[in-house]
Amino acid sequence: MKNDVMDYYQELNVAYDSKKVSICFNPDKIHNAIVMQFILDHCSEVKMYCKHMSVFRKHFYDNIEDVDSKKLKESVEHSLDAFLNKPETKLTVITVEGGEYDDFLCGEKMKCSISNGKVNIHPLANDFAPKEIINHFTIADNSILRFENDIVNHGALCSFHNQTMIKNFNSYFKTLLSYATI
Repeated sequence: MKNDVMDYYQELNVAYDSKKVSICFNPDKIHNAIVMQFILDHCSEVKMYCKHMSVFRKHFYDNIEDVDSKKLKESVEHSLDAFLNKPETKLTVITVEGGEYDDFLCGEKMKCSISNGKVNIHPLANDFAPKEIINHFTIADNSILRFENDIVNHGALCSFHNQTMIKNFNSYFKTLLSYATI
């Protein structure tokens, strides 16, 4: 499976570098983590709508099989650390649920990034009824869109350079942000 992980990262890289509209499939948690690692490695502005930022949490990697989950977690954590160290990066997340943020990868650095505004987390209002049925998504640098179609297994489509879709999801993100607690 190690080669599959590296091959998938390379597939993402080819799609990103081509500057052409393309789609890569993201069938599970492993691929979700690889997409997020790729985004953190290549992008400076990331906007997400998700339940509780699971890909950035240590326990996300506990039940991953078929790869060395410890190495995958360390790899994503390394990319997150590098992302948080860059002065021009920003992560804005709208979450379905609020909650404690004590089990993040890069623990203290993530907490510090939340405190200093590099990472902004906005839970949706409790009375926002449709929040549980909205598909999770990530927009990165207005060039990558990851749209989750299976929130249980983290299956998704990862679209590159589709400006129409990205524009629509940016508008959608802005609308959801208006229902979030800031």
